[in-house]
Amino acid sequence: MLQQTALMLVAGLVFLFFFTPDNTHTVAPVAAASVLVILTFMPGLLSYLLGKRAIKRLTDERAKQIRQLQNSKRYTLFFGILVLGGFVFEVYYLQLPNIVNKVFAFWKFSNSRVLISIIPLIIAILLTRLATFELDRQVRNTTWTMRKFLILNLKLMLLPLSPFIIYLFIGDLVDHSPLVVRIFFVGNPYIYWIIMLAIIIIMYIKSPSFVRRIWETHPLPDGELRSRIEAMAERENIRYKDVLVWDTAGGRIANAGMAGLLPTSRYIFLTNALLDDFTTDEIETVVAHEFGHIKHNHMLSYLVISLGYMAFYSFLYIHLFPVITDLHLDAAATAFLGAVVTLSVFFTYFIFIFRFLSRRFERQSDLYAVDITGRPEIFKMALVKLSAVNYTQRRVSRFLEVIRTHPSVNRRLEFVDRAMWGDAGAVRYRRPIFRAGPIFVLVLLALVWLCS
Repeated sequence: MLQQTALMLVAGLVFLFFFTPDNTHTVAPVAAASVLVILTFMPGLLSYLLGKRAIKRLTDERAKQIRQLQNSKRYTLFFGILVLGGFVFEVYYLQLPNIVNKVFAFWKFSNSRVLISIIPLIIAILLTRLATFELDRQVRNTTWTMRKFLILNLKLMLLPLSPFIIYLFIGDLVDHSPLVVRIFFVGNPYIYWIIMLAIIIIMYIKSPSFVRRIWETHPLPDGELRSRIEAMAERENIRYKDVLVWDTAGGRIANAGMAGLLPTSRYIFLTNALLDDFTTDEIETVVAHEFGHIKHNHMLSYLVISLGYMAFYSFLYIHLFPVITDLHLDAAATAFLGAVVTLSVFFTYFIFIFRFLSRRFERQSDLYAVDITGRPEIFKMALVKLSAVNYTQRRVSRFLEVIRTHPSVNRRLEFVDRAMWGDAGAVRYRRPIFRAGPIFVLVLLALVWLCS
């Protein structure tokens, strides 16, 4: 859910920031307002009707209920495309940023004012999420209220939006600084790249503190589980600040995760459903998997991959965008084409390249969990239970797996078996598969060269 929402928000922001006003094209205020309301609420209404239809067809047979819930999740991609398409129409045909600038002209911070235009997209996303709320509640037997569900989804949106909010806020500060400061930034535009670079690095370091403030968490209580986790960490020389329990507010989400680039800001997160439904042995193997991400420096690798995109996009901007300009299209068409190219590169990079590496990191952490606990069967049982509690499919097609961050559960089970049999293709994951340090240096050098 978070990944799809993040991609939609990033796509919306790209189209928003590439927008160029077209003074020759105007839409009557009443017509613009009517179309804006329709495009914002129509996807949510359609998905709501689909959800009501699914609830009416809900049977008492558990297998069919789960299948209906999984089918409803497949529709989210369709409605996501519908929502994003409607937002692009709002921006480029209705010229939504112009409307926002007129209505909110009293807000003098022009950079952050742009973000007001993203509100219709956020509302549309929330409505499509809310449409499947009742079906999800009935099938998963959750105690979520609609209010808590909406608040959780809003909080999840803060994660992908926060770097943009910080960047735009800094831009506003520069615009309202003394003249000498503004002249300096105009004469040295590469400073903005350095600012974005710093924001990304700080987010990787401080993201756990941010997560703690938007999610309800508390330290894992003292007891057998904490003692075993601490003993395993000491044995493997794994450093972190604390293990936290994430209260999902009635939602039965069984998961674990780690966040934080540095040991002093790194946390291990365990959901309350994981603690309620899994044995201590199973949770220990799941935490061991998260330790694998720490041991193999996967957070640093993800940071390097993100910075690599900045270098790649800088190269593209320098060499490809002049070609678009040379097409001599009108300003609006040039801006739209630039946004499409930017998004095409973004999705290609983060869906195919990033997720290809992510699946390799997951296999590496699976192998690490099995190695340090010596309990492959218990780890496999934990994977099966995670799939059952979260109602995810255990096997997906090869095509769908290409765009996922994790291998399917069945393929992870097969991978563990192969590793235990000593298969060369599996045990090679004990060796480094991504040398973050040298690549980090190369990426920084590339950014310096491109900005010089």
